[in-house]
Amino acid sequence: MIRLENVSKYYRNSSIATKGLDNISLNLNKGEIVAITGESGSGKSTLLNVISKIDNFDEGEIYYKGNETSYFNIDDMEQFRKNKIGFIFQNYNIIESYTVLENVMVPLLINGVDKKEAKKEATKLVKKVGLEKRINHKGTELSGGEKQRCVIARALASKSEVLACDEATGNLDSETSKEIIKLIKDVSEDKLVLIVTHNFDEVKDIVTRKIKLHDGRIIEDYYLKDYKGEEENEELDLDYVPIKRKTDFLVATNNLLSTPKKTIFSVIIFLVVSFIALLLFQFISTSVNDTGTTTNSFIYKGDNKLIAYNENNDILNIDVIKNITDKYVVNPFYESSSLSMPTSEVVITKDNYSEIGGYYSRHSYRSFGYETYPTNVNDNTLSLGRMPENENEVILLTNETDKDEIKEKFYNYYIPIVFSKDEIENFQIVGIEIRDDVLDYVITGSDKFQKYYKMKFMSNQLDFIINDNILLTAELSMNEKTKVITNKDITKLDAYYMNYLLFDFSDIEIEKTTEDISKIIIGYDFCDYIEKNPYEISVYGDVYSLKRRLNNNNISYINPETYSDYEIAIYTFIYKLVSYFFIVLASGSMVLIYFITYLIISRIYASKQASYAIFRTLGVTKKDMNRISRYELMTEVIFSSVFVYFLFFILGKTINNSFFNTFKHIDVFVTIWYFVILFGLGLLLALRFNRRLFKLTVNSTLKAGA
Repeated sequence: MIRLENVSKYYRNSSIATKGLDNISLNLNKGEIVAITGESGSGKSTLLNVISKIDNFDEGEIYYKGNETSYFNIDDMEQFRKNKIGFIFQNYNIIESYTVLENVMVPLLINGVDKKEAKKEATKLVKKVGLEKRINHKGTELSGGEKQRCVIARALASKSEVLACDEATGNLDSETSKEIIKLIKDVSEDKLVLIVTHNFDEVKDIVTRKIKLHDGRIIEDYYLKDYKGEEENEELDLDYVPIKRKTDFLVATNNLLSTPKKTIFSVIIFLVVSFIALLLFQFISTSVNDTGTTTNSFIYKGDNKLIAYNENNDILNIDVIKNITDKYVVNPFYESSSLSMPTSEVVITKDNYSEIGGYYSRHSYRSFGYETYPTNVNDNTLSLGRMPENENEVILLTNETDKDEIKEKFYNYYIPIVFSKDEIENFQIVGIEIRDDVLDYVITGSDKFQKYYKMKFMSNQLDFIINDNILLTAELSMNEKTKVITNKDITKLDAYYMNYLLFDFSDIEIEKTTEDISKIIIGYDFCDYIEKNPYEISVYGDVYSLKRRLNNNNISYINPETYSDYEIAIYTFIYKLVSYFFIVLASGSMVLIYFITYLIISRIYASKQASYAIFRTLGVTKKDMNRISRYELMTEVIFSSVFVYFLFFILGKTINNSFFNTFKHIDVFVTIWYFVILFGLGLLLALRFNRRLFKLTVNSTLKAGA
């Protein structure tokens, strides 16, 4: 069956070569139970390892059923062990995190047996070795004798023709040793059994042959029982047969579930990494893209409009503007630049809050822009309806082209502006014009509408100053009531602003609070303030005349018409490129995160190397082991990255504060880049870990106890 011809094995240390085996020649046949004995260091374990292809040899030849084996590479050796050799070791080499049943199932699964059938067959083998009562116990819960019984059952599961036992009873008491020796004898039928032992008396009753080594040489070889071996010849097929992908994934999943503490710790690490990556990419993308939206914010880009402002962001002299034209609108929201809104104050104290309070609401009207002086609107250009005839009638300008839909949604629609329970103004849309020089919906109306509209726009933002030193902008969602405003309740006010705002100041029970509230500041009189102190004004008329007059007064201006859709697209594209550049730049920081993550994860997975080495003794090839470990890492990475992504996406949609609002709309590029970077990180970690895993031979890995 197995023939050794002049086999030698050398161990090299620096420039010194030591012989582990010296010119060994042997014939070993099926049905034999061979004891390999000798003093410590005599070469008996080395002989067993080269025969069973855990280790290679340097000289001579080993034949298996007439086939040379000296040409075997690592893949051939793994395939040979998978199909031909069963192992029983002194240190058991049981997969400690697996149950008895799972340990015995492994050889069956990697040989392509279906999970259900593998479980059934493994159960029979567990009963055969007397471990049925411990079948669902993990390796860590077994005694030494029970571990060896489990390993014997696992060796039988491989259906191998050679059973290699290396000091199988070395760690057992005498009584348990006898039981294991007897069990080996019981299961050895039609197998070649090789038993390495330092105590020949322990096995003399079952062995058919004794071989003794000294300094790597055979000094004694004789039969204890008559045995006539027969020469066997067989064509050896070592073609790589990959383990089924679903089996690889099944093993990887079992590895994760069987070591919950390690898995949870690994997932926590990847959750932190995923959070940092998403936070980094999204904040960069959001901050850059926000600066790119200003050129696209013109609500009306007609050829009769300029936007006047000062280069140094100073307040405009409104009297100068009045001398230039009588057709102007003070802009409450800035179109020309990203200037900050000035602050106006009305102080509400404990004494006057009920007097100033009341209902302030944007109620049920939509997000309309407004323009007072589009001079090119008339009866002939209207797509629907008529021109206004009184101060409570307005016209809607829109770029939507579906006339029927626009009519249904807006024609004769009333825009209610609510100031208090008793003060409500209704403005009726009596005409609609469809045109391409407006953004979204624009209202053209009377001076009354403009005044009311701006006042309502400004009253939605409430600035609370608590104890003179804490400033909080509270943008309250519909029907939200804040009973007591204290330092403890600040987070309740940090909500995002919706189109609909309902806030009743009379519900602020200031008298009941135990903490001092000096004042509450709101933008109630912002309309009057901004009219007197404008930072930006839209002027209308002949643009050539307006430009000349503004230049003469050293006033800067923007002509919205010059910002075509094409140019806006170019600007937006450029800002996107800048955003993406910074995201790629931020990805560089992931390199540092990668090395830190590797240091932590590699220590977690280093504790799994012993289990991986056992898989390799069972014939799991390098390719399959690569996949298994990669599946493990990628499962953790995918779970963590997907969990973090959707967690913060959902929080961004549901929690109303500035931090979580950042994740309300996650850019598509950010999403793609986020997953690419994290999946790439996982694959790199797996690749590096696998290089480390396969750097050592199976034998040296097992000896190192890795």
